[in-house]
Amino acid sequence: MYITIENKNKEFIEEEILSKKYIPCTCSIKWDLFEISFHEYHLKDLILEVKDFDIRQLGEYLPLGAGGEWYAITSSLITIKKPENSATDLIIHDLGLYDHHVGWHWMYFGGVLTDDYCWDGIESREDDGLIKTFPLKL
Repeated sequence: MYITIENKNKEFIEEEILSKKYIPCTCSIKWDLFEISFHEYHLKDLILEVKDFDIRQLGEYLPLGAGGEWYAITSSLITIKKPENSATDLIIHDLGLYDHHVGWHWMYFGGVLTDDYCWDGIESREDDGLIKTFPLKL
């Protein structure tokens, strides 16, 4: 997964996004679109589009709905980094997602896809030890 920035937003993103960790945002996901919008007032007009994502992989970390415009809309915390070998692409370094069934959990932490939560349906998840959520220790 990566994010491509447009030149008109490049300087703003470098100043406001790349210099901060765990920025509050909302992830909106449907089959062919993954958007990140921000809660902070000065970022409210910025929407980043994630490229090359796998909806099935996202479905392991979030319950995806089948109706409505979006399959999932969730509160999130994000850290975005710029790889040294790219002038326009950004990567998701940390992505904490909120699920109202289990709370906060990491999808990406330190640039690595985690295995701390995999969605397997609602039935008896708390009793079977399959939930491996880590509190978001900042």
